[in-house]
Amino acid sequence: MLPDKLIYISMHYSIKNIIVLIICIFLYTGLNAQKAHIPIKTLPSAFSTKAITDTLIPISFQTGTLIIDSALAGGYVCGTNTYGDRAKAQVFYITDSMNYFVEGCGLFIGRVHINEPGKFLKVYLYDLSGGGYNKDGFSWNIAPGYVIDSLLIPVNVLSDNQMYFINFGQAAWVTRAYALGIDFTDFGSNELALISTTPGDAQSSELAWEQLGNGEWHSMLSSWPFDADMGIFSLADLSTAQINEMSDASISIQEVYPNPANNNFFNISVYSTTNQQVQISLFDMKGVQIINPEYALAAGQNTAICMHLPDRIKAGTYLLSVKTWNKQHLKRIVIN
Repeated sequence: MLPDKLIYISMHYSIKNIIVLIICIFLYTGLNAQKAHIPIKTLPSAFSTKAITDTLIPISFQTGTLIIDSALAGGYVCGTNTYGDRAKAQVFYITDSMNYFVEGCGLFIGRVHINEPGKFLKVYLYDLSGGGYNKDGFSWNIAPGYVIDSLLIPVNVLSDNQMYFINFGQAAWVTRAYALGIDFTDFGSNELALISTTPGDAQSSELAWEQLGNGEWHSMLSSWPFDADMGIFSLADLSTAQINEMSDASISIQEVYPNPANNNFFNISVYSTTNQQVQISLFDMKGVQIINPEYALAAGQNTAICMHLPDRIKAGTYLLSVKTWNKQHLKRIVIN
């Protein structure tokens, strides 16, 4: 516990067009979030059609006020700071055996400052096997524990005021509570702030957690205290839970094939809810952009978009990006 964390500065997010856009998106999705005291089965279904991937968001993002919180000693409450926090995570509860697949993680990033290129942001899917400190003291199986899946994101790919939809590559079947989060241990001196809700909006649910520099997990309510939720969302296939919700993503990467790809080309299939222009990019794991053509997507399924690769591209792991003006979808691919 760091006593001086009790003081921090709340700054309302001033990028009005982003706030209005995101609030409208969240309201449009319906009540598709889960909190400890609200079983997911009791939430109303706002739509009659099933999206390919649903986005679970904390209810406070629909009812509260969005902000960026700056720490008094430097950095951000929900991000990197001078206290040396290692990681931030958001917990998702599953009630009444409503099992489903977690396909990835959504990140609502407000600010990024790149001081040190070549570093990585780690995105993790955790089980809740860890011990941690909540507002009532130490408890077991309430904090992030074993890493189920992960993806490294080069810092060069990140930018301000973006919603990121990060696909782990293989969906994980979850049957109990889990957490999604970001880890800064390979982030270097770079700076990042997540959008959060305003303290008090989370109503003491303690779904937001952080890992301190000493490796201990604390709920944000116990360590700052900070009674809010962070912009960390779950990308899930809820069809097995018999819940019909609309994803807040206007596009989604459906398939990349062949994957592993050969060194000449690969195809992608993208679903788009509207006619729109997108930029499809390929980054190496140093964040260097290899290709970045633009495409006009039609509403519906866009299949067999062929991506030609430059000569003598090296075999290895790459990051595929499909980007609109304020959203970016990331998926790991392998080139042989």
